[in-house]
Amino acid sequence: MILKLLWERLIMAINNGTLNAEENENLEHYNQAIESNPDDAVAYVNRGKLKVQFDDQKGAMKDYNKAIKLNPELALAYCNRGNLKSYMGDKMGAIQDYNKAIELAPNDAVTYYNRGNTKSEMHDWEGAKPDFDKAIELDSSFVLAYYNRGVLKFYQNDIEGAIKDFDVSIELRPDYVNAYISRGSLKSELNDRIGALADYNKAIELDPNNALAYGNRAECHKKLAQKESDSVKKKKLMQKAKDDEAKAKELKV
Repeated sequence: MILKLLWERLIMAINNGTLNAEENENLEHYNQAIESNPDDAVAYVNRGKLKVQFDDQKGAMKDYNKAIKLNPELALAYCNRGNLKSYMGDKMGAIQDYNKAIELAPNDAVTYYNRGNTKSEMHDWEGAKPDFDKAIELDSSFVLAYYNRGVLKFYQNDIEGAIKDFDVSIELRPDYVNAYISRGSLKSELNDRIGALADYNKAIELDPNNALAYGNRAECHKKLAQKESDSVKKKKLMQKAKDDEAKAKELKV
């Protein structure tokens, strides 16, 4: 079964192209701050982050470039520009910016995490793992670093290691739906159907509208039914699988 693992990246979420009232106020605040002090590099970075949320990638890049021109030692500017470059598909450019940010601020866990994600997207698993390791070393409560390292370990065929990282993700964030789904997928691969079922049940309890959780649970019910010798129990499991498949399909529409 192909594992349906969910990647998460620490990149500003892009919405539908509109800013809410608070974000509009913040944008205007930074516009005024820059007007008052055109040499405020941090204000350009903060305005750039808001522009990313507004899907104004060109404007954001312009602000990050300006911030770096004003202060070539501002690690935050390189990190955020790296995030944007990675999102726009310029992976090598992103890596270069992350490298510079780390050179300037070697104890920033987020930058190592972001660089690890970009390397993973380039399928550079060997290069990505030390970055996730370093992010966790610097911040032992960095949930997403554990989670993405777990995904990476799966691609390195370290299933047990991946499960351990998902375990920690869940310990740190007990409502982390994606971690339950991913851990359930791996448990299912190891033929721990009961453990997988428990994870999918928890994911659905936390997010009743998660189509992936229903779809994976349906597969788990089918696998359990195949091993069941009792015809009544087998029929019940197949019906549960059918119900879950219907629910997953309904949620995907």
